[in-house]
Order: sequence, then C-alpha cells, then structure tokens
Amino acid sequence: MFALVGLLGVSRYALNQDTADAPIREVRAVVETEPVLSSGDAADDAAIWIHPNDPAQSVIVATDKDRGLVIYDLTGAALQHLWLGEINNVDLRYGFPLGGERIALIAGSNRTDNSIMLLTLDPATRRLRRLPAAPINVHLADAYGLCMYRSLRSERFYVFVTSTGAGEVAQWELFDNSGRVGARRVRSFTVGSDVEGCVVDDQRAILYLSEEARGIWRYGAEPSDGDARILIDEIGGKGHLKADLEGVALYPEKDGPGYLIASNQGQSEFAVYDRANNYAYVGSITITGRASADPVTMTDGIDLTHINLGPAFPKGMLIVQDHQNTHPAANQNFKLVSWADVMRALELPGAPAIGPARSS
Repeated sequence: MFALVGLLGVSRYALNQDTADAPIREVRAVVETEPVLSSGDAADDAAIWIHPNDPAQSVIVATDKDRGLVIYDLTGAALQHLWLGEINNVDLRYGFPLGGERIALIAGSNRTDNSIMLLTLDPATRRLRRLPAAPINVHLADAYGLCMYRSLRSERFYVFVTSTGAGEVAQWELFDNSGRVGARRVRSFTVGSDVEGCVVDDQRAILYLSEEARGIWRYGAEPSDGDARILIDEIGGKGHLKADLEGVALYPEKDGPGYLIASNQGQSEFAVYDRANNYAYVGSITITGRASADPVTMTDGIDLTHINLGPAFPKGMLIVQDHQNTHPAANQNFKLVSWADVMRALELPGAPAIGPARSS
C-alpha cells in the first residue's frame, strides 16, 4: 500500500506541473534506413541489438509488418529481409538460457495468426534465425504491441503482448524446455482501449504502456503485480500529449534513472520525461530534414540505447519509424537520431559540446 501511494503521488506531480516554459526543439536525423519492401503503412517498430564485441557493428531489427523483419546496419543498409508474417512489434533481451547456451532472444507480435514469433541473432553473421518453439497463440483480440522483460529478482524472462479493442495485456514467461523455447501465460489485465507501445525497465521492474487515446500508464512488471497503475501523462486536460500516442522507450543513465520517451504521433513530436524527477515533462523534440534524411512525421514505434555506437552516436541512438518517406518518395523507413543532439537541444545535464560538423 505504501508503494502505491508513492506512485500515485508521482502521477499527480507529472500531470500538475507547470510546463509553460517546457521547450519544443528541433533535431536532425543522422541516418535514414533503406525503405522496407512493402508499400503503404508497413514499417512500424524497431529494436536495437548491441554487438557483444564491437558496438559499431550493432544492428537494428525492424518490422515490415506486411512481410516480417528486416535487419539494418548503422549506415541504414538492409542486411537481411526475413518473411515471417505480419510482424507488428519487436523487442529483445540478452542472456536467455537455451540448450546450454546464452543467446539474444528476439520476440515479435505476429498478427497473421495472433502468435509470438521467437528468433535469435548470430553475432558472427548479424543475421536472424528462427528458434525451435511450440506455437504461442496469445488468445487476444489482436497480437498488436509487444515488449520484453528480464526479471532481476528471479532471472526469468517474460514477454508482454498488447491488443486493440479493450486493450487486454497478456504476460508470458519464456523458458528453456529441453532445447526449445517454452511459454506459459502468467498474467493478464485490461487497460481500457487500444494499447500498442510498451517498454519495461528491468532494473526497477516497471512496465510502461501507451493507451493510444488516453496516455502513458505505469504498471509493475512482475507477474504478481496485478493491475494497479498510475497515469504519468495524458492526452488533453492537463497533459502534454495529443492522440494518437504510440511507441515508448527508455534512456537509462549510469548514475540515475534517465528518461522516458514517447511518440506523440498526433503532433509528430517526441515527449521526454525525467524519471529522476517524478516523470517531470522536460520538453519535446521534432525531427527535421536534411539533405540525407527527410523530416519525420506521425511515428509509430521507437527504440533507444545509451550505448556509444561510434562517432555518429557517442551518447547512444534514438531510432524512429517515419510515416512518409520523401526526397525521393519511397516506401516507409526508419530514421536514426544521435541522442547527443537531443541532449543539446533540450539542454539535458551532461550534454556534450558540439563536435565537428557532420556532412549532410
């Protein structure tokens, strides 16, 4: 009960704070990916896989939701297209025990058959391969959004799947079942309406959900946490958001909680919240164009890492889906933003000095 009262206080603080001076700033994408193969509204979500030996060799696992998944390197080049079905959202966790090894476990929500797709990625080839697993039918109205969680309390692995309609959420535990990935449903609850974007803070066992027409919710991430929740920010009223609300991501800091970021699709903006200061709204960014990457509009899925990925991304990288890919006109794609640029734009603590100008 004490913890719940504390969380409710966080919600009231975030919604009631005076944000008249909170900025809306512009940043530019550093890189854009090659278009997905499918036309129309096809690109959606992405997850950043960090190479275990050379972060500059990290890749992006992204959805082409009419076909499956695509792998991009940090220059935006497509390395692999994998036909799997209508994969809508994707996430990953490291260190999953399977057949005597520890692997990177990648999960995707497959709307073709309302299932969870499970894969891994080979560091030597930077290519995906499917894992042996029994079919995991989520038994929801729609296998829509998805995010993963590794519990530090139990060392168990979980995947959350969200849905349209009443916004039912199902939590599944994933485990090694004699060399195959086994799964069992351990929890379910209903948010109220369409829910897609979600992300889990493993360190603090917190699940964040974006209810598209309502706002950002905070739940506990453990199976025993039930349906107690708080509203961090809302659409309309005293909130800072406009429908629809889409992807959410986390930026952890070495010496603090870091930031929560949400795709405010209705305004083509990205709202940033300070987790070290009761989710205070810091401000928002828009992603403008340059010669090598057009402006970003109406973003669905996002992902974020704090890892130094090389000179272009010294403080980490934000990747966002772009609804309309122009200059030249093409299928949808993803844009890569240096988090150092976001830090400077919003004047966040520890923002690096402006380095040498990048070519555009």
